[in-house]
Amino acid sequence: MNIKYFKILFLCSFVLFWSSCTEDPEDNGGGNSDSNEDTSTLDDNLSGEQANLRDDLFFNFENNIDYSYDYYSVDGIGYANTIDLPCSIRETDLLNFYTFPEYLIEALNCSDDSIICGEDDVDYENYVNNSNLDETYNGVCSCWCVDDEGYMVDCGSQDAEARVYSNPPTEEGGSCQNSSLDNQVDCESSGWTWFTNTVDCSVMDANQDCVMDEFQETNIINAQEADFSVTYTNLEKMSWDEEAGRYKTQVSEDQTIEVTIIDSSDVYNTSNYWTIINEWEDINGMVYIDHAQWNDTTLLYEEQPIGDEDIDIIIDTTFTYAKTILNLDSLMFRVNSDCNNDGIWTAAETYEDVGVDGCPDEYEDSDGGCVCNYPDDCDDDDIQSGDDPNTDNWQENYDILIYTDGNMQYDEGEPFTDRLDGLIEGEIFWDIPVGESEEGNGVRDGLEPWADLNCNNIYDSDSENSGNGIWDDDEIFQDLDGNGIWNDDEPLYSISASPNQIIVNYDTNGDQLVNDDDESPQVINEIDPDEINSAMVYLNNDYVFYDNIITEDSFESYQYYKYTPIEEIVTIYSNELIEDIPSSLMNDDYYITKTYWETQPQGTDVDGDGIVDRYYDYDYHLFRYNDEGHLTKLIHPAYFYHYGYFETPEEMEDGFYETSELIQDVMIYTSNGDLREGERITSFEEITVDSNNDGVNDMQYEVSKEFDVEYEEVIVPLRQQLGEFVDETHPDYNCSEGQMIICSSDGLTSCPDASNSEWGENDCGEKIKELTDCSSDTTLNAYKVIRTKNILMVGNGVEFGERNTIWLAENIGIIKDKLEHRWTENYWAGDDALDWKEFSRLELKSLGNSDGNSSLGRLFNNYNIIHIDDFESEEIFNNDPY
Repeated sequence: MNIKYFKILFLCSFVLFWSSCTEDPEDNGGGNSDSNEDTSTLDDNLSGEQANLRDDLFFNFENNIDYSYDYYSVDGIGYANTIDLPCSIRETDLLNFYTFPEYLIEALNCSDDSIICGEDDVDYENYVNNSNLDETYNGVCSCWCVDDEGYMVDCGSQDAEARVYSNPPTEEGGSCQNSSLDNQVDCESSGWTWFTNTVDCSVMDANQDCVMDEFQETNIINAQEADFSVTYTNLEKMSWDEEAGRYKTQVSEDQTIEVTIIDSSDVYNTSNYWTIINEWEDINGMVYIDHAQWNDTTLLYEEQPIGDEDIDIIIDTTFTYAKTILNLDSLMFRVNSDCNNDGIWTAAETYEDVGVDGCPDEYEDSDGGCVCNYPDDCDDDDIQSGDDPNTDNWQENYDILIYTDGNMQYDEGEPFTDRLDGLIEGEIFWDIPVGESEEGNGVRDGLEPWADLNCNNIYDSDSENSGNGIWDDDEIFQDLDGNGIWNDDEPLYSISASPNQIIVNYDTNGDQLVNDDDESPQVINEIDPDEINSAMVYLNNDYVFYDNIITEDSFESYQYYKYTPIEEIVTIYSNELIEDIPSSLMNDDYYITKTYWETQPQGTDVDGDGIVDRYYDYDYHLFRYNDEGHLTKLIHPAYFYHYGYFETPEEMEDGFYETSELIQDVMIYTSNGDLREGERITSFEEITVDSNNDGVNDMQYEVSKEFDVEYEEVIVPLRQQLGEFVDETHPDYNCSEGQMIICSSDGLTSCPDASNSEWGENDCGEKIKELTDCSSDTTLNAYKVIRTKNILMVGNGVEFGERNTIWLAENIGIIKDKLEHRWTENYWAGDDALDWKEFSRLELKSLGNSDGNSSLGRLFNNYNIIHIDDFESEEIFNNDPY
C-alpha cells in the first residue's frame, strides 16, 4: 500500500498532519481548554502515576531495537479492512520498527569534506558524479535464489526464500564499490565502500532483483505491439412500428475484427549508472543518507531527426469487410412530390396575393374578413370605399407573416387554382391485421400508414381525379446533374428526415411488370433480406423495380500507430536521502529510526511510472529530546485542500499537501522529563500556508491541539507463553482421549486428539489444535497519551480532526497505537458526522532489543568523529560493516 497517510502511522502517527509553529504551551498559564488560549498543567503538582519518558517509557535509541506490530487499517496492507474485520489480519500484516544509529554518521561534522552539510564551501562533485554501474563487477559477481532447504530455485518462484550472492576475492590491495575509483581515499571520501579482501556482490545489486546487469546492453529490440480493431453491426431487417409511424431497424450484435501487429524494426541500447546524490537534488542543509537504499531514475532518449527527416515508425493495417446496410435508394425516406401524378415537373399553382383574409381591398370589411364570399358571390354592389380596410397590405420592411396582402408569396387562405391531382384510384394503405387474424378490417384506421400520392397529407379513398384541396408549390425534384433545371430522368420526390414512408409493391406476381395479372398492391411492412427485399414502386407516373433494399456492401478502415524510435534508455541509481535538514536545525542531534512493512501483493511503485519497484515500503523518523525533556520530531506540516471531506486513503493522499518547511514538533510533553497521569496541554494558533509552493501564502487555517495523559490497563498480543498441554492427571482435564490444551490468556480448553466436537474455538472461530491457535493477548499497565488536533480552514469553515492515541509501557515503549479522524462540519453525513473513525491500529506483537553503551552521544560530538566506512574496525559497532 504505497499511500503516504499510512506510511507514517507508526510512532505518533498523527505526525503526517500535525504542525507546530507556536511557542511551547508550558510557557502559558492555565485556562479554559475550549478557548483559543494556550493552557498547560506542566507546572502543576499532579498526584497520579508518573515515569521518566526517556529512561523508562519511550524507546532507547542507543539500543538496536527490532519490534514487530500487528498492523490493522481500513485497507489492510493490501488485503482487507482489518479495522472492521480484525480476524482477517494475516501474518504478513506487520509493521517492523528498527533503530539504525549508524545512519547518523552522515551528519557528524561539516568541517569534514566527506560529510554532506550543504554549506556554500562544500564541494558536491564527489557525491554528484554518475559512474558506470556494472553489477557483475567485471564478470565476477553473480546471484541466485534458494528455497528453505538451500536448493537453487527460480527467483520468481513462490519457493524462493533468499538470495545468495557470490563474494569473490578482490584484486591485490582491495577495490572500490565504484569501479571508476582506484584508491581507498577517493573511494571512501566520495561515499563508496572499499572492498578490502572480498567483493560484497550484494551491494552491487542496486535494485536487489538478483539479476546482475552489465553496464551497457546493445541492440535491444524495441518491440512495439499495436492492437487494431474495427467494430460494426449488420442491418438485419426493418419493420414498421405502428406507434412511431416509421420503420424501425433491427441490427446484429457487434461484429469485431481484431489484429495485433508487432514491429521489431527499432533497436536501442541501455546503460546503467549510479551516484550518491543525483544531479536533480536541491540540497539546502545537512543530509542523512541511507547507503543501503537505492532509488532509480530512468531517462529515455529518442532518436533525433536530421533536418526535416521524419524518423517516426508507422505500424498500420487496412481492414476490408462486408456489412449489410440500407441501399442508397432508401425508398422509405422518399416523399412523393409529383402531386398531380403526371410524371413531369409542374410549377406552383396560381393564386391571388390578397392576404390570409382571402379578400382584395375592395371587398374587405375592416374586420379582418370579406363583405361577400370572394370570389364566387362578389359583384360591383359589394365594392367598399377606402384603401386597405383590413390593414393587411404589405410593403417593404413589413413582416410578411403579418402583412400578407401583396407579400409575393402564397399564404394559406388566399384563393388559388387547384389543379387535378391525377388520382385514378384510392391511395394504398396498410390494413393492419386485427387480433390474431391475418386480415384487416378493410377500413383505414388512424395509425395505419398510406402512400400519399397527391401530397396533401390526407388519406384519399376515392379516385375522382379532383384537386388535392391544398395549394401546391413548385414540385421538388432530385437535381441529379446539378444544373438547377428539371430533366426528364430526374425523379420527383423529396427526402424525409426519418424512414416514415411506407413502401408499396405493385408487382405482386414477381414478373417485374405491373398489369392486370397483379393483385392489389402489397404494402411491405417488413423488409428482410431472407424474405421480402425488393419492390416495384410508383415513381414519376411510372413503375420502377428496386432490388436489394437492404444490401451488402464492402468497406475499408485504415488504422495506424506511430511511434518514435528509441536511441538509449539510461537508468541512474542514487542513494535514498533520509532527510534534508535546514541549516537552522543543524546544531541539534537527531536519532534516526526506521519502520518497514511488506506491500504484498500489489507492491510499491516508487517513481510513479505504474511499474512495481519492490514489494516492501519503509519510512524514516528523526527524533530528539529537547532541553525541556520533551520528545520532538522533524516533520513537514500538512493541511487539506478546499473543500475537504476526504475519507479513503487514496482521497487523503491527494487531498492533503505537505509544506516545504521542515519543523521540529513536540510529540510528547514531559514535566522535567517525566510523563505524568493527568497531564493536559492545549494550544491554538492561526497559520497562513503556501499551498502550491509559489512563494505566496494563499491558505489560512486555525489549528488547535490537545495533549492528555491517562493511566490504564491495555491488552496487546505480546504473550509469550500461549498455553500448555496437560494430560488426564490435570484437575481440569475433560477430554475423551489424548492431551488437552489450556490457553493462558482466557482459559479456553481444547481436545486436539479427540473428535472435532471436542475442539475449542478462539475468538475468530478458529479451531484450537495447536498452542499457536491460542490468543496471545496479555494485559499491561500503560500510560495512555492522547493527542488531538483540529485544523479549521478559514473561509469555508470546514474542520478536520485527527486523534492519535498511544499506550506506553515501562521498559518496553509503544505497545499500542491508534489513529482516528473526523470532519466536524460534515452536516449532510447524518448523526454520526462527528463520530471519530478509526483509520489504523498497531499492536505490539514481538520485541527484540540489545543493550547499547551510549555510543551515539559520543558520535554526535565533534571531538570524536567516526566515518561510516570505519564501522567494521570499531568494537562498539560489533565490527559489522555498514
